[in-house]
Amino acid sequence: MPDAGFFKTKWFTGQRKPYKWAEVANKPCVRCGEPSNAFWGICADDNVSRPLCKSCDIELNAKVLEWVGHPKAQELMEKYEP
Repeated sequence: MPDAGFFKTKWFTGQRKPYKWAEVANKPCVRCGEPSNAFWGICADDNVSRPLCKSCDIELNAKVLEWVGHPKAQELMEKYEP
């Protein structure tokens, strides 16, 4: 069981079921604290949905596409980025 301080950190902000879009807008990005507009669930993190802002979401998507070796990673990210 984590110590009591853990429950006051950003790593405790999240939920097991995905956020509804209205809920995401009220949460700070888990990485930078900016207002969020997306969420990610990571299996190794118990699939807890973590809120992300647009720029962190874009950066994470780019890293994942690159990591999996997607043949059109660059093209997909050009469409995704504003």
